[in-house]
Amino acid sequence: MSLKLILWRDFLPVGILIMSAAAKSKNSTASLLLLNPAIVLLNLAVLFAFSGCKPSSPPPVAPAVSPSAATEVTTELETLKNRSIALLENGAELDKDKEGRQLIEALEGFAKLSKDLPQDPLGFQNRSVGLLFQIRNARVKQSANVSSLESEFLTSIEKLKQLTADYPDAWVLESKFYQDKGEMPKAEKALREAISKKEATADTYFQLIELMQ
Repeated sequence: MSLKLILWRDFLPVGILIMSAAAKSKNSTASLLLLNPAIVLLNLAVLFAFSGCKPSSPPPVAPAVSPSAATEVTTELETLKNRSIALLENGAELDKDKEGRQLIEALEGFAKLSKDLPQDPLGFQNRSVGLLFQIRNARVKQSANVSSLESEFLTSIEKLKQLTADYPDAWVLESKFYQDKGEMPKAEKALREAISKKEATADTYFQLIELMQ
């Protein structure tokens, strides 16, 4: 057994006992005689027990992650989101965006948001809304790309359904899509699915009642 361990195990308790006895002694001379060797023993125990010990190293600190890259991406996407929403609001009205350029740019923005943030429903929801307007505009203009736009819309809606299974929004949009096509049974089915959702609102029920009239 090492000398340090012996000192720590044996001398330290003995020193403490001697100091305790000295404190209890009523004879001041006896107290002094007991106290001096006790202090020596305690000093020896502490000195030998800790001699040669290096101070413990501080726990390793993980290198600070520079927020610049994450902030840059977040700022870029936030700017893109706000711009795309503004373009969508303007492009939704055919008379304000006769060539559909704002709507197209909005959809490009939401497509990027959906790609960069695949688990965020915002991009898919706004893209679905934008596609719904674009399909309506394409029908008015009798464009040849209506079918491809409809396919894009349904793909976006399916992804939105997966991300927002408890919310009615995706099914409400799907119902509007089928209403525009004149396929009322499918529109009604989508709304009935919408009102079954956990987060369905009074407006969801109202839309179904209105459709049934």
